[in-house]
Amino acid sequence: MPVQRDDSGFPFVRIRPVGGSHDFEIADNLVFLERCLERQQPFTVLFDSREGASLSFAQRRMYVKWFTRHEEAITRYCRGGATVSASPVVRAAIRAMFWVYPPPFAFLVTQDIEVAEAWLREKLEAASVRAV
Repeated sequence: MPVQRDDSGFPFVRIRPVGGSHDFEIADNLVFLERCLERQQPFTVLFDSREGASLSFAQRRMYVKWFTRHEEAITRYCRGGATVSASPVVRAAIRAMFWVYPPPFAFLVTQDIEVAEAWLREKLEAASVRAV
């Protein structure tokens, strides 16, 4: 299913899958995030998975490998990430992934989009960056 990626509000960026994601869509997400890092400016990312399905083990591994490969830049520029999902199973899978591999940035997993957006904006404000 399609994935919507939006950096028009940079430094507040969004990734929103609809339905299940294919591996190539995950790879495209990682390219999108890499472009955010290439700006060399602080940003936050919202993964709005309310209409998405759980990632496969291989897809979660793709993210972990990418985080590992880009850890220095992520630590420098990513001020926070939040995942929003209505599914307790998806939220638990994400928490488990980050328990095994803690990301190099502050992270929130919630079912409430407004909570996630407010939390990410606080992270930007704490870094003296104004979200659009």
